[in-house]
Amino acid sequence: IGGDGVVDVARDEGGVVDVRQEITVRQWACDAAISFADPVVKSRCVEMYDTDSDGELSYKEAAQVESLSGLFCEVEPVRRIDANGNVYIDYQRTSGMPTYGNEITSFDELQYFTGLKEISPFAFYLCRNLESLVLPSSVEIIGTSSFYGTIIKELALPEGIKVIES
Repeated sequence: IGGDGVVDVARDEGGVVDVRQEITVRQWACDAAISFADPVVKSRCVEMYDTDSDGELSYKEAAQVESLSGLFCEVEPVRRIDANGNVYIDYQRTSGMPTYGNEITSFDELQYFTGLKEISPFAFYLCRNLESLVLPSSVEIIGTSSFYGTIIKELALPEGIKVIES
């Protein structure tokens, strides 16, 4: 019989059954690799989120990401108390942590990170060449100084935005 995914059965001279099977592998859209415009963004996303270690980031893998913390700039919270005893949380760049922000120009593929609820504080801090970014519709919170120092001229906010921290 033969054809797409059908088993062919034949017997050799000794009557031994020889089974040849043609298998067609289909790839679901969610398993397809995202095509990144910016090679640095792709490199960092694959390094941080490629769960199947295939060297690519699929739509499915991107949808499972819940935090961008440390993707381009690593920061840590620092607690400080003013003269009146008020407690504040500030953020500072983690010492010794490399930053990739100066190298990136676009991250429109962020729209595929549909599990992302929050743009972490300082997520794109001082990404001085970042001019294009598309937020996923799942984002509800934009953290402190998330886009400080970028050259993004326009950013469409999803309808579900609940908090924009100052």
